Amino acid sequence: MSKQYRKWFKEDEIKPGQVWSSCDGAGIKVTIVECKNNWVRYSWKEKEKTKEHEKTVFAFQVRYYLE
Repeated sequence: MSKQYRKWFKEDEIKPGQVWSSCDGAGIKVTIVECKNNWVRYSWKEKEKTKEHEKTVFAFQVRYYLE
């Protein structure tokens, strides 16, 4: 049985404009707005409106992955 390993990104590797996908298979894609001071601000479209949220770098990477 093979193991899958995930790359954990450092703060300076998470760049504005990158598109990340949700890890739960829901098909949600978010776009990085800003990453600094250990926080990631990201946006997504929901019902024709742009929404934004923030998470710590670690918490963000637990929820989303870079394709």
